[in-house]
Amino acid sequence: GDDVYGIVEETSGYLYLYGNGSTRTETTSSKTPLDTYRSRIKTIHIEEGIIEIGNFFFKEFTKTTSIHFPKTLSTIGKAAFKRNCKRSFWENYIDGTIVIQVEIGDL
Repeated sequence: GDDVYGIVEETSGYLYLYGNGSTRTETTSSKTPLDTYRSRIKTIHIEEGIIEIGNFFFKEFTKTTSIHFPKTLSTIGKAAFKRNCKRSFWENYIDGTIVIQVEIGDL
């Protein structure tokens, strides 16, 4: 992405994304730097400064149960969370207000 970086804490299953701008846009078949960790990430914490999650960026993160979105996030790309995060809840904060709280498996 523009200026977006990630830190994976393997023992806890946390992924932290930080920086400014947008994540990469992927395709259904593209390999990403996070592929190695897809089945191990339980929590995704996206820091302030990230404005967009690209297409298919978090595809097949099958163990994820918690996602924190920053106030700066304005766009979530096509199928950004395809085939993942089942039966968990996520919250999207825009200007400090929860605007979405749904069961991911229902999306």
